[in-house]
Amino acid sequence: MRILPTPIDSEPRQAGPTSSAEPGPRPIAVQPKKTQSTEKDDTDSEMQWLYELQLVRPLPVVDLSRTPASTLLPSKAHDWLERIMPSICPLLVLLLRTSMLAFATLLFVSAATMKPWVPLIFATSVLSPLFFLPFLSLELLALLHCHYEYWFISALSLLNWASLGQIFGDVRMVTCVSLWLNAQSVAVIDANYRTFPAAVKSILLSGPFMITLVVSNVYGLVADARSPTLELGKLTVHSRQIVVFTASTLSIFMLKKAFLKHWRQHARVRDREVNGDTISARHTIPCVVLQARLRLNPVGTSNRTSTLRFSASCQFKCQENALADGPDAPEVTQTPGLSATKPPHILQLRLSNDQAFVIDARRTLLPRKLFKNFEASCRLRSALYGVGAVGLAATAAAWVLLLQHRRQEANKQFTLVLGIIAATCSLLFMSATVAFTQRDLLRLLAWNFDVAFSIAQCTALTVCLLDLLRWRAAPSLAVFSWWLWFHWLLVLDALTPTATRHFHLRKYFALPAVVSVLVIAAACALEISMGSSIVFTSRLLWEVHVTNIGDFHLHTDTLAVQRVVTIMGWSARLVIELAVSDQNQLLYIRRHIEYASPYATFMDAPSLDARNQGRWRCSRAETSTSSSLTREQLGSPTMPSEKNVPDRSVHR
Repeated sequence: MRILPTPIDSEPRQAGPTSSAEPGPRPIAVQPKKTQSTEKDDTDSEMQWLYELQLVRPLPVVDLSRTPASTLLPSKAHDWLERIMPSICPLLVLLLRTSMLAFATLLFVSAATMKPWVPLIFATSVLSPLFFLPFLSLELLALLHCHYEYWFISALSLLNWASLGQIFGDVRMVTCVSLWLNAQSVAVIDANYRTFPAAVKSILLSGPFMITLVVSNVYGLVADARSPTLELGKLTVHSRQIVVFTASTLSIFMLKKAFLKHWRQHARVRDREVNGDTISARHTIPCVVLQARLRLNPVGTSNRTSTLRFSASCQFKCQENALADGPDAPEVTQTPGLSATKPPHILQLRLSNDQAFVIDARRTLLPRKLFKNFEASCRLRSALYGVGAVGLAATAAAWVLLLQHRRQEANKQFTLVLGIIAATCSLLFMSATVAFTQRDLLRLLAWNFDVAFSIAQCTALTVCLLDLLRWRAAPSLAVFSWWLWFHWLLVLDALTPTATRHFHLRKYFALPAVVSVLVIAAACALEISMGSSIVFTSRLLWEVHVTNIGDFHLHTDTLAVQRVVTIMGWSARLVIELAVSDQNQLLYIRRHIEYASPYATFMDAPSLDARNQGRWRCSRAETSTSSSLTREQLGSPTMPSEKNVPDRSVHR
């Protein structure tokens, strides 16, 4: 007889007479086959090696209608200015490009001849930013202010035009103010959604102009130029050298941003029926300064369907599993209020590429069998830690002895021994680390602009230091060890969480390594500037003589200090990121983002359909009413910063 289970809500049975069971055949339990369970176990074992690039935090919601013009001007004045902008925009663009050509004449024509024309050049060059800047998105500007690259470009631009103003030394320096305002269009180009086509073309034209500025200062072709100098100890830095340094670096960033924005704008035709925003959007604007921070998450913590391709709604949301702790983390739903009935000017930033990027942690440069040996053997891991610690400590000690004054002969021999130990251990440690890197991530790093720019600056500084140290054996080994540790920091993103979890490389070595690399570079710059000539010996690298104009001299010590300034400014952010960020958060690999603007640009022809649908212009009264209602549902937008660490909250 079978005994059925008692329901939970049933009454308890009273005690009573029991009945005897009749004899009969009893059921035999048969163990089911484990085919499905085995397949599931095999699938789980395969999935544990798969990692997906996911967002560190959700992309924010922005209100494009909030601009300086809509905030400062009355409603009628704002609407009137927006109506006349399509008519005067071609004239403003023409004046801007004409002023760029006119400014080129300031470089080669005497100051007395150009003095009456300076006010006109200033007026024509300052009109464009004065009319274009009021229509930048305030919320996108707030996002840009949280990104390190924005401040890096802004600082270079300010230093460049301030130094050029010192070279002019007369009324011509007024034009540097308007040129600085125009140069800032590169840093804020992501917030420009009304005039970005003209801005991209102007930036492309400004690239050759910056190269002309570099050449004119190198060959001393600037008419009636002063030669102010900056004394740093025994090092004398000329304003012309500062302009050459900043203008050449700015030209790289300007051309890179302009070409990237132009290429991404016309690379492919997007499907406008993917989501609700693209149906009503007039322009899809790619961002080239704003980028999405990424981290590597196990595929098992996300929805299985997302491992093949992001869902259609993923362009308007972020996977919450990038912020969750375990596989049971729920998926972030679409932000409330971002429906088909939302105001068109309230939108969410989205990823430019909707395809997921999944990697297999087993695809390393080192064969999987050797990787398992390192995982299983405590001795091998201890040997790896020991070699890395000895290499980093010997590198720092070799530089300490190298930068000491009045060294004795015994110190020279000891420095040579330390250099050999530092170079050998650093090379072994870096070789082992690179062997653990994942091939697909390494390929992404190879095509990354930040990595390529860092390698170029590091290699240039290395060559300068070797020349300053006269290519002697002991100092060359110390420089080579420093070069290895700098490149080791660049390949950290190619280490999968599996390797990071087993070897704790980022936890134990990353922060001390980046601090040591930056401190050694700064110490070399201070020694070149303030110290004696015992350690570093400068020589003339490049000399240009122009009759009746002057000479241009470039020494290796000046070039080395310039490279140190660039490396310190570009790589100092790694200290904060490695100190406070999660170890699975990537440093250089990021994803491009974009947004769909419902507004027509001021260069677009105002068609009748666009006017009827309200896309050509949107009055301030309408946008303010809809924005207030939508903001009550959405709350304030999240402004992610590169310095922020991932939190556990879900941004709705």
